[in-house]
Order: sequence, then structure tokens, then C-alpha cells
Amino acid sequence: MLDHTIGSLFTVPPHPFTGEMAEFLQEQVLRTAADHPSIHADNVLSEHLGIFKAMGFQETVTRSCMMRPTEKVLSPAPVGFYPVPITAEFLPKVVSVMQEAYRSGTDERNLDTYVRDTAYFFENNQEPHLLGASSVILNADSHEPVGVCLVSLWEGLPLIYEVAVLPAYRSRGLGKYMICRAISHLEPFYPAIRLFVTSGNPAERLYEKLGFLSGGSYSTLVLKKDQAIAR
Repeated sequence: MLDHTIGSLFTVPPHPFTGEMAEFLQEQVLRTAADHPSIHADNVLSEHLGIFKAMGFQETVTRSCMMRPTEKVLSPAPVGFYPVPITAEFLPKVVSVMQEAYRSGTDERNLDTYVRDTAYFFENNQEPHLLGASSVILNADSHEPVGVCLVSLWEGLPLIYEVAVLPAYRSRGLGKYMICRAISHLEPFYPAIRLFVTSGNPAERLYEKLGFLSGGSYSTLVLKKDQAIAR
């Protein structure tokens, strides 16, 4: 529980999660959410959705965790493009690629969020293996970034933190190449790699073709404070 958020809730079997527990957590969060118009429930398991929705929470996004083993599956970069190592100097370019790539899609965010998330990646992922698995794809003619793949560490295993390709360069195998590059690079160091995909994102079909299997879904929900207080 942080500020105005309930996050990553679980109960130890055989104890079930109940409406009474949810109401208790809501009351605790409301006490610390004075400066926020709403409270959030993040990473809610599918079996807990009904309880939160019964309290008035509205589902905003659902994401599936997908996972596959690492192995040598690297292929040459698509003709006309080449990868370069990721460095903090690329931060503005990475933000620009993400902003354009995600525009009007399931993962669209505001500019401040792109900046914050990208800065967080560079500040917290300095392990050489992760930076080596990450990449920026440049156009061989303009030498400008057209795609990016950031790989972080989550719960002891690599996580594809972001993968984005500019709309004008899609369907050329760039996303597949960057993901396969990460899978191959990490093979000597980690047994598996994971990613999250938002429900409705057509990229899920690509991940399935690349051997990723779903490991369950997690939802984010929101409840306006005035509605919660009225209950």
C-alpha cells in the first residue's frame, strides 16, 4: 500500500480474499489519499476482480504476463537497419520513439510518463547483460532511431520493459529481431525471459509466434474517492 494505491495483493491458501478484506484495505488507503481524487488497485489477479468491481472499482487496463526460455534464436538484422548498444544518451530519442509508436494504441501514455519510465529504466538497469540485451535500431540511411527494446530485471528474471517500433517501419521484422536478439543474448545468463502485454494489443500474436506462453493476467482498477466515501 503506497499513497493512494493498493498493489500486488495476494493471500496464502487456504485463506481466500474476501470483500471484508478489500473494504478494510480501501479504508486504509483513503486515509492517505488526501491529495488524490481517486484510489487505485494495481496488479489485481483475475480471481479478485469481482470483489473490487462490487465495491465500485472500474477496470482500466488488463495485462498478461508471458514467458519463454532463452535460447540462441538470433537472426541477421533486417536489411537497411542496424542495432546499437543502448545508453542514457539515447533517452530523448527513446521517449520520442515510444510516444509515436504507442500513440492511439492500448499502451498510450502521456509525455511525462514516458520520460519518467525511461529515466527509471536507465537509473535502475546498469547490469551489462541487460544493457547488452537491450537495443536501439537505426535506419541505415538516416542513422535515426526507428525502434527500441529495453530489457530490465524483475523478480530475478529478465523482463522486456519496453519494445516499440515507429509506425512507418512496422511489418519489417524489427520488433521480432529485437526480441530474438534479447532472447539470444541472455541465454548464457538466465533460463527465461518475460514480458507484459496489454489486453487487445495485436503484438500478442507476435509474442505467441515467438514462443511466449501466457502466465496469467493482472488488472489495474480505479475508484473515485467521492464514490468510495459515499459507500
